[in-house]
Amino acid sequence: MKVTRLEDIAGQMNDLRTKAQDRGGYPGFPNLYEVMSLKPGYPIFIAGEPYSGKTEFLMELLVTSSELYGWKHFLYLGETGEERDIFGELCFKYQKKPYKTMIDTNRPNRYAMSEAERTAAEMWVNEHFYLMPPDSDFTLEKFYENVKNVESQYGVIFNTVSVDPVNDIEDLEYDIKYLNRSLKMVTRQSKANNRIDFLVNHIGTTHKVYDKDTGKRYKMPAMPDEWAGGKMWHRRAFQMLLIYRPPTFILDDNGMPYKENQTIVIVQKSKPKGVGKNGLVNLFWDWKKSRYYMDGMGDIKQYSSSEPGYMSKKEENEILEQYDTPKEKTVNKDQNPINIDDSDELPF
Repeated sequence: MKVTRLEDIAGQMNDLRTKAQDRGGYPGFPNLYEVMSLKPGYPIFIAGEPYSGKTEFLMELLVTSSELYGWKHFLYLGETGEERDIFGELCFKYQKKPYKTMIDTNRPNRYAMSEAERTAAEMWVNEHFYLMPPDSDFTLEKFYENVKNVESQYGVIFNTVSVDPVNDIEDLEYDIKYLNRSLKMVTRQSKANNRIDFLVNHIGTTHKVYDKDTGKRYKMPAMPDEWAGGKMWHRRAFQMLLIYRPPTFILDDNGMPYKENQTIVIVQKSKPKGVGKNGLVNLFWDWKKSRYYMDGMGDIKQYSSSEPGYMSKKEENEILEQYDTPKEKTVNKDQNPINIDDSDELPF
């Protein structure tokens, strides 16, 4: 077995001593950047319940990284429609305007992008995205073979590859030995290619809570070992992100009901050191633009941008003076499904 001693990598140690901490790429939102970043060489695992926004969040990160850094992506989406549907959605996200000119047979969409905007969007999407057909049958080994073949065929190096959902991988069995081998392969592929490999997973059985005020039941955010496949995801993960849509009939930490378009991104594991931290942030879905935004002060919506900060302290104070109003409700801590203390550990 090969062994490495410090003296064998003395040059690398000098680089380590003098190199600044590299957090990873900016994901488009200042609050999101506080808890995660886009670090090439390490995979990112994403999970959530059905209709929680897993795929939308993945696509948000991919589009944003192309807008900011010109990244190129190899993408398998098995539950988003045909190739034309996926490309149309990516064009929608790029222009923040609908691709389709008709709402239905008799109603034109007056908010649709113009022909000039369509051409620009199609050129941009064509440059940055390569799709694996959604009806493909493949093993994990075949997926990576396909990535390498496409790179060779088109003379491109992918910055990310994605499989959404992972249960479309043939012979995927949620047992410890298979997952250990498969997730280890994903990690090695990410590192060997200095790339981010995204895997999107589902949630297994989660704890349900009865709300005595409304008589309704709802699901709590899944614990890391409640991902489909169990604890191995938590053990093998570097960045592990849970996408959670809170029910609107309970209160948040400010004593206000959660919004219908609210999405909570929960970082359940963060490696390597410095890439982010355990915690959560709130994003909001804008169906008119098919993009997420960060809630600002008052009516301000901040969409993904190239700058970690988007307003000066003076501007922030001026807005606070206009919109700072007393809270009408107090939070019921026992009712709120999400509470994170000052430590780095999640309570679920």
